[in-house]
Amino acid sequence: MKAAAAAFTLATSVLAAVAVSAPAAHAAAALTVTNPVLVFDQGASTITVSSDQTSVSYTVGDESGTQVASGTTAVVSGAGSINLTSLGPGYYTLSVTAGSGTAATTVPTTFAVLSAFAPGTSTTDQRFGMDIHFGHQPNDATLFPLISHLGFSEVRTDQNWALVENPAGTYNWSNYVTDAEVPLASQSGLRTLLISGYSNPNYDGGYTPYTQAGWNAFGAYTNGIASHFGQYTKDIEVYNEFDGGFDTAAACAQTVTTKVNCYLNMLKSVYQAVKISGGHTDTNLIGPVSAGIDKPWISGLLSAGALQYINTFSIHAYADGNPENAFGEIPWLKQQIRDNNSGKDMPLWLTESGQTVMPGGATEADQADYAVRLPVLAFAAGIDKYFWYDLLNDGTGSTNKEYNFGLLKQPTTGVVAQAPKPALATQATILRQIGGLPFTGSDGLTAPAYSYRFGSGSNTTHVMWATTPSTVQVTASGPVTVTDEFGRQSTYTPVSGAVTLSLDQHPLFVRNAAGAAATLKMHVLAQPPVTLSVPQTSNTAESIPATITAHSRIPLTGAVYGKRFTLVPDASGAARATIDVPTNSQLGKRTVVVKAGVAGVTSMRLAAETTVVAATTVTTVPHVSSANPLHNQLKITITNHRTQTPLPISSVDWKVLTGTTVQGSGTFTGIADIPPGQSTTITADVPTLPTWDKQWFFDRVTEGSGAQSTDAGWTGWNPVEPAGAGHAPPINLGTQVDRTYTNGGYGGANDLSGTLRPSFTATGLEFVADVTDNVFDQPNTDPSLMWNADSIQFAITPALPGLNPQRVEIGAALLPSGPAVYTWTPPTGQSAGPTPGATASITRSGSVTHYQVDVPWSALGTAGPPTVPFGLSALVNDNDGKGRNFAAWGDGIAATKNSSLLRPVQLVND
Repeated sequence: MKAAAAAFTLATSVLAAVAVSAPAAHAAAALTVTNPVLVFDQGASTITVSSDQTSVSYTVGDESGTQVASGTTAVVSGAGSINLTSLGPGYYTLSVTAGSGTAATTVPTTFAVLSAFAPGTSTTDQRFGMDIHFGHQPNDATLFPLISHLGFSEVRTDQNWALVENPAGTYNWSNYVTDAEVPLASQSGLRTLLISGYSNPNYDGGYTPYTQAGWNAFGAYTNGIASHFGQYTKDIEVYNEFDGGFDTAAACAQTVTTKVNCYLNMLKSVYQAVKISGGHTDTNLIGPVSAGIDKPWISGLLSAGALQYINTFSIHAYADGNPENAFGEIPWLKQQIRDNNSGKDMPLWLTESGQTVMPGGATEADQADYAVRLPVLAFAAGIDKYFWYDLLNDGTGSTNKEYNFGLLKQPTTGVVAQAPKPALATQATILRQIGGLPFTGSDGLTAPAYSYRFGSGSNTTHVMWATTPSTVQVTASGPVTVTDEFGRQSTYTPVSGAVTLSLDQHPLFVRNAAGAAATLKMHVLAQPPVTLSVPQTSNTAESIPATITAHSRIPLTGAVYGKRFTLVPDASGAARATIDVPTNSQLGKRTVVVKAGVAGVTSMRLAAETTVVAATTVTTVPHVSSANPLHNQLKITITNHRTQTPLPISSVDWKVLTGTTVQGSGTFTGIADIPPGQSTTITADVPTLPTWDKQWFFDRVTEGSGAQSTDAGWTGWNPVEPAGAGHAPPINLGTQVDRTYTNGGYGGANDLSGTLRPSFTATGLEFVADVTDNVFDQPNTDPSLMWNADSIQFAITPALPGLNPQRVEIGAALLPSGPAVYTWTPPTGQSAGPTPGATASITRSGSVTHYQVDVPWSALGTAGPPTVPFGLSALVNDNDGKGRNFAAWGDGIAATKNSSLLRPVQLVND
């Protein structure tokens, strides 16, 4: 909605034809939420504000959007406070308003309230660490105590070689932020894991060290880290993701073997400098800091003896939307370590793990779930220490993958603190439920249900969830406490020796109530005696019907959202009740929870999930009805998601803009009411615009009630014609691409220009490109590494960008061995590797590289030529021996791999 509003402001300002004198606007009320941290212990949640008004109003909602508090508070001498100390543990949204009418200012933010640590747990868990970029935010002195208070024991950050050793041989530690902040973190009880990295302009041309002189200098620098910071930490990682793109030396990046040799020599030099020459025998050297479990690289390192130069083995592994699959190769890795370490294990640390949040990918709610499931699964797989990446979002762009891993958001206008995301609250909950308790095993559930134990005897926490809804029966001799992922605790009393719990993707923490020592046992119920159901989809205008069905002859009582119910079985033994749960304006997945039992004893926790959508939605599809001549259209679909009432439409307005120039606009009226659960589509003719260029669209639907719904975003009319047709021009690699030239800069058309044309046949997609490049550089013999030198890459998704998470990524290059086509991200059911069925003719003539690449539809994840618009992006890699640069048409390949960032295209037959 914010993007749409911005687009409408832009469009209407451009279209304004008559200047009308308006009354002078009142100055907006001043308002700031002034808390330095928006994370509170239970009973301490007081929001402080500053304002030039005499009072402010506020509303508070929980993570589901349900309002839990509201009111007005006085502002005296510019300062006020909102007392929310009665709130229990949880994640909350807050909206504060100062002033009224056109002068009103509203500041939204979020905050978290933390539960107490469970009995018998530790307030600091040595297994948990946090990645944080020291100095990337101005308030590390505030954030370090927060990290410690959450329960983490260690933080991890870079130790930049280039900034410290300058000139050569002289270490100026005060030139880098860690000199002041490692001691600062220590004051909050946090150790710091320092990453020794990455390059230095005094050695090997400023690239990752690749000569003995460079490796020796890097080793000496790492020894300097051990000496300078030894009183605060012994933990040093040797580089970071050498196999994952952080190695900038072309001499190392050519093959797996060259990568192994370069990193191994780096390790040897570090070990010699730190352990032997430096005498720092107690330093914990950590490597290889692998990007995932890169089997060829790891195998090469282990067989070459790398383990003798490190004390701790570290890897990185992310959820990537499926935490249950994140650690499947850990058993292989542990066995490889034993095989190369005289049969012994070695400490195994996961120094980066987490989940980014992006449109078309994981949501903040998913990230919150994974913040619990990832560490539990890691410990179950044999990981000894787990670091979450990272504390704070690195930026504000919602579509940039690297910006959105954080537990905290970047500061926003009117809010001093970095506001928490739901994952911060769930991370705090797991630390409060298993802090210091050793992992003691699985409870024997099988996928899709999971349950793992931490601790023993009366001091045991069971962490439970299911990837698809399941019901478990917990056998218990006394009351059981169940804590949800946000820290809210409930007590359930066994009936006939058992408690029944619904499991879903949101983890639960289950413990015996105080004093009970009997072991809890659980199993999945194939046919639960009581079930809860809600519609798969609900909407923001109508209540959510929650139906409780009992399949036994025992009367049942319970409550949902404060509404009581009683089920009395009929002659068949069945009973059913439907309770209307109030809706709200928050979109996305919402879990409805029912507590039920027999004879007033609460013994069941039932849960079901619905996806809340806007009551009215607007979707927009660019459509090319003809390529010869070019005829563009905009198809605007309005959907009435209500189940009971029709939707009257007053008008539909649309605009298409290039920059601030309106290319076309129009208004439709006289549209028939849309029945419940149905849609209507309006087609607008759009003026002819350059193919392959990016345009902005904005649609606004006004309902009969005056309510408005909008849709806005980047689009384009990009016809993909049959091979050989050529009515539309190709993509111009000089004027229609975004260039990223960080290695040597862009040298003009001779450096990189040309054309690229996608086309299609009945059997597949074809790319024909003529790339002008004055220096051809492609030394890789391993096709999986072609991306870091001269090559082309493209990605497709089978629907409009953002509608389908599937993204297939393929590349083509002229390797020393000849043309190659390689798939990095395959369709479901296929594997990464040489692209099956693909053919390529790639030749070099003068300064032009000619590509013709044909890829079967099956290798792109479609059954045949797509009949609807789909997503496509392409880029040309350019490495003149100075490092990778690239020119991209569209996005979603290089910096952020996400289907929502691709460009819309359409197969057109004429």
